Order: sequence, then C-alpha cells, then structure tokens
Amino acid sequence: MRDSMKILVASSRTREDKTEIFTYMKQFDYVIKEVNDTYDVILHEIKEMQPDMVISSICLPGGDGISLFQECKKIETLENMKMIFLTEITAQSVIDLAYDTGVDYYFMYNQDKRFIARILERILENHYNEKQKRIQSRNMTPE
Repeated sequence: MRDSMKILVASSRTREDKTEIFTYMKQFDYVIKEVNDTYDVILHEIKEMQPDMVISSICLPGGDGISLFQECKKIETLENMKMIFLTEITAQSVIDLAYDTGVDYYFMYNQDKRFIARILERILENHYNEKQKRIQSRNMTPE
C-alpha cells in the first residue's frame, strides 16, 4: 500500500473549486491541509508539514506565491516538493515568471476541475515514483 500524499493548499481565502478538484482525485490517500493566512504563516506551515505538493495562489497577504516557491526551494528538505499555482491571474508575464522560477504547473480557476485533478494526480504519481527511487538509492549498500 502506498503512503499518503501530503498536500498543502495555500491561499488568502477558501474556494469551493479546490474542494471540487479533490473529489475527483482518487489515486492516492491524501492528507490535505488548507491554510488561508499570511505569507509568513503559510511558509511556517509548509516547513512543519513537509508536503509532497503545495497548491498556492499567486497573491498572498504579505507576499506572493512565486516568492513562497523560491523560499521553499532553498530548504533542503523541500527541494523535491511539487509547486502548483491555482489562480485567477491570467497575465502571460506572470505565467512566464512562474515557469521561469521552476513552478511545476500553473492552473487557472476557469479550467475544468476534472482536468486539473488528472494532472495533479499524474504529477503526484511521478513524484511518488521519484521518491521511491531516492529511498531505494539511499538503502542500497555496496557489496
């Protein structure tokens, strides 16, 4: 049996869209934590939870999702965490900046929720397989 996949949802407010997306996700057992707070609180919660994936808005009180992602990538224990944006911002310059900084995927709220769920599960499947390879690699002993 697979381990649970931990997902932290970071936003300044709750949206029903996220709940709908997770109802379509069935591939893993998920531990989902939603944090609707300031940038600093969200960063603290990410450090504590050590999630497999963070789904964040671009606009956060006291900061932004791109800076949050950059800060997380500096933390060794979070370097393999998947970062997803789910936002209302459609400006191509912001989308380009997000991808230039290494975001794994950029979704907009107006996209089909089943499509988003399928892509998230594929990202998590690949993440799970890579995680297992890293664990196996660490456990291998030279003969």
